[in-house]
This record gives sequence, C-alpha cells and structure tokens, in this order.
Amino acid sequence: MTEAPYTLPFFESFAGGKGARYWASDVRRGNSEEGFGFTNLYYVDNDKGCALYNSTSHNGEAVLASRKISLSGAAIPFLYFYYYALPGEAMKLKVLAYKNGGSADTLKIIDNNALSGHDGWLIVTVRSGIDKVTTNDTYDVFTLQGVCIRRQATSLAGLKLGVYIVNGKKTTIGK
Repeated sequence: MTEAPYTLPFFESFAGGKGARYWASDVRRGNSEEGFGFTNLYYVDNDKGCALYNSTSHNGEAVLASRKISLSGAAIPFLYFYYYALPGEAMKLKVLAYKNGGSADTLKIIDNNALSGHDGWLIVTVRSGIDKVTTNDTYDVFTLQGVCIRRQATSLAGLKLGVYIVNGKKTTIGK
C-alpha cells in the first residue's frame, strides 16, 4: 500500500532530536558509520533538534529524504531550511526534487569550499526549479491589468520577474 503524500504546508523541525514525520536515510558512498541521524545537541530555532550528517571520510555521500510531498494548490512552491555552514571545507549540500517518473532535478548546490566567513547557521531558500516539478493542478495566470497570459498552466517557469494573479491570488515571481 502506498502512503498518501504529505500536504502543504509541510514543516519539520526535528524538535527534541526526533523526526515527527517519516524520514529515510541512505549512505551512498562511504562506510556504514556515516549517515544522517537526529540530535538535540545542535539547533537554530530553540526546538533543541536537527538532522545531522556524520562523515568519517572525505568522499562520504548520504541522502535524507521525506515521503512524497504534494505541491497541489501551490502557485509558487518553495523550500527553506537552515544548515550549519563550514566555509572553506571541501563539502557540498545538494537539494534535489524527485518527479513522479523517478527522475530528479537538482534545485541547488551549496559548496562550502566557495563560502567565506565564519562557521554558523545559514538559511537557504529554494524557489527556482521547484516550479518545474509537475503537479496535477492547472491554473490561469493573469497580469495585474487582468490580461490572461496563460490558460490551464501547470508551471510558472519562464515568467518574467513580477507580480501576477494565479488562482485568484496575487503571486510574486522573484529571484
């Protein structure tokens, strides 16, 4: 039996070092001591919890994944999360979105080696690319002047930066 997808808004804080939802972790490269776990030793939002990746090698790679999340009803879906940045370290954080067919889109790659400054928590917002993940919903897109520029759209990809009316709601397309 397939589990129903999570619905929006989807939120997880790993409060108290525990996941309130289903999370899967898999070590892709490295040894069996590597991977994700939950801890209450590090946190950014006073909930005393986070997901923590432990790597004992320089080429370790692991995946932390939730169950499917439905984007139904979201005109401009986005993802935001905190991560502990280690500027100058040879490690990367890759954000992927898997489509219904099983293929993945890379939405963002954060390269700690390219960062400068001090170690610490940073917030990441990913908007670009999530709108390429298809939903079953269609909607009409209008300018603020009421001109319909897309009918039965399934994506907002390719729209210029600006403000539009999507599903009757004012929606901003930004960087």
